[in-house]
Amino acid sequence: MWLYVQFYIDNGEKKLIEFLEGKLIKKTPSKLLVEVQGVGYGVEIPFSVFNGVGEEGEKVKLYTYLYIKENIMKLYGFLREEEKEMFSRLVAISGVGPRTALGILSRLSPEEFEEILASEDFSTLSSIPGVGKKLCQKIFLELKGKYGISEEDELTQRSVEALVGLGSSVKEAKEVVRRVRRELPGITKVEEVVKEALKRL
Repeated sequence: MWLYVQFYIDNGEKKLIEFLEGKLIKKTPSKLLVEVQGVGYGVEIPFSVFNGVGEEGEKVKLYTYLYIKENIMKLYGFLREEEKEMFSRLVAISGVGPRTALGILSRLSPEEFEEILASEDFSTLSSIPGVGKKLCQKIFLELKGKYGISEEDELTQRSVEALVGLGSSVKEAKEVVRRVRRELPGITKVEEVVKEALKRL
């Protein structure tokens, strides 16, 4: 029996299951069954967790994320809080569902993911099944503070987004926007930056 549980705090706001600690009853590459005080919890996992947990019958602790959307409610588990945070950030992006997020986590640790964002390694991220070029660019844009564009620089960010919408890659758009901002520091409007950027592409 797969059991999903949701708790509520006194003011009525939802409080999700933060972690589970109990006996590992069964494990497969994509799901674990964990018994906690006589209750069996079905937990979806990335392949990295399957490799990291112990054997059936041993004690296990998982940091969990309860995903709720329309008529879907599933519990996802991770061995580290950093993995849970990475999953949470990814599924918050439109177009990135739990399956895609798990696929990324199965291939990349949080540290490797941060390095890819910082170094703008688009090829590695886009090569993961379920993550094509378009979605890869969207992930970089949504996590803008992680790959070199300051969140405070709204003009640069909005200009990059506009150019990506016109067909440029994130890397190409960022480079040309920086060039325009450097050559024409007096520009203050997105449309002006985009116009000048298109001349340089």
